[in-house]
Amino acid sequence: MKRRVYIGLCMFLGIVLATLIHAAIEFPILRLVTSDYARYGQGFVWQNWDVIHGGGGQLLLILGALGGFLAGRKFWQILYVEKRYGTPRW
Repeated sequence: MKRRVYIGLCMFLGIVLATLIHAAIEFPILRLVTSDYARYGQGFVWQNWDVIHGGGGQLLLILGALGGFLAGRKFWQILYVEKRYGTPRW
């Protein structure tokens, strides 16, 4: 039970980090396009924004959850099985 909660929380952390990365990429692009719409409004990025935003967001979400799962398994092994850094105080 404790292992599942640990891995689940690591997955949640991965999703939160993926969301922050998504925002860090998306806000500057949107600011650029909306600041000079006459120049960038008919460009490839803005014309395909729904595909880029949807696909990129889903890809980041999947990668964040997968990365969190893998990190959770790895650090569970290090902390609780190998006890490399002492026993956690829970």
